[in-house]
Amino acid sequence: MLMLSLVTAAVTGILSFVVARWLSRHGDRVGLVDRPNDRSLHVSVTPRAGGAGFALLVPCAVASAVWLTIGIEARQVTILLTALGVAIVGFADDRWGLPALLRFLLQIAAAAAVVTSGVVPSTISLPGATLTLGPLAVPLTIAWIVGLTNVYNFMDGIDGIAATQALVTTAALGGVCVILGRYDLGLTMLIEGAGVLGFLGLNWPPARVFMGDVGSTFLGFTFAACSIFGTIGQPRVPFLAWIVVLSPFLADALITIARRIMRGEALWKAHRTHFYQRLVQSGWTHKQTTLLYGACAMWAGRLTVLHYGFLMPSEAVYVSAALMPVLLPPLLLSRQPLPGAVH
Repeated sequence: MLMLSLVTAAVTGILSFVVARWLSRHGDRVGLVDRPNDRSLHVSVTPRAGGAGFALLVPCAVASAVWLTIGIEARQVTILLTALGVAIVGFADDRWGLPALLRFLLQIAAAAAVVTSGVVPSTISLPGATLTLGPLAVPLTIAWIVGLTNVYNFMDGIDGIAATQALVTTAALGGVCVILGRYDLGLTMLIEGAGVLGFLGLNWPPARVFMGDVGSTFLGFTFAACSIFGTIGQPRVPFLAWIVVLSPFLADALITIARRIMRGEALWKAHRTHFYQRLVQSGWTHKQTTLLYGACAMWAGRLTVLHYGFLMPSEAVYVSAALMPVLLPPLLLSRQPLPGAVH
């Protein structure tokens, strides 16, 4: 089981790198390039959709590995198939450009398919309370899956940031899943992390290829669906663990959305007001900003593994300490920016 899992992960990572490398060299020939505009944080034409490698390979690799080792259930098959569908929609958007409403409706349909398969929680455990969802379970689950899918897409705006967050998430949550005995999810995170690692070699600042919607929407969708799937059956993987590890992205996106709503801005229109975007505009390089967000994620991931794997620290200390770094971007923006420039 272990050897097959490792081999599958390694092959996935290698093939992901190969696809990303091919696109980095030939993206312009197949119409997959990102040209700078007034909303961009890059200044040169760069191939995109490099995330197609892991987004299209991971569902097949996970399904095969889980089926051959511990057996796969219908609900996980549904998650993998719908994630593949979301990736295909993202690829079509990268290549031809799809209307925002159409993308949104297709994402809702994919989330509804996951819920229909039985991936819907009856309760959610949060610090100090357990929430019974009742009739709100279905709409809240769909909202969470579609919401995180788009949050991840919003946060994929500079070199390496989305892939780094994904690598930390798969490592930390994969470890928690294995410790708690959810080997199906642990194997999923292992293979997905390997695929992202293969891509990150070409996306690290300065990026030779961008992830594209095909990769970012796939990652957001799978993390959201797996976080719900983990709360179903035994043993359970706490939903809170996913929230904490993903907190650097969630905090940035939610605060930015709230600020835009208060200013009366249209949420579907592109902008450059996320904290990570403002850091780059203030003088931080892509690498500095990605390292900052990656360090915040690693801090949260380390505490998550310690808390759920070794019962330390206490829940209150765990949550408060893990979430403290999300305050760093806004605090740093209020200070003198670091030297550097957008590459």
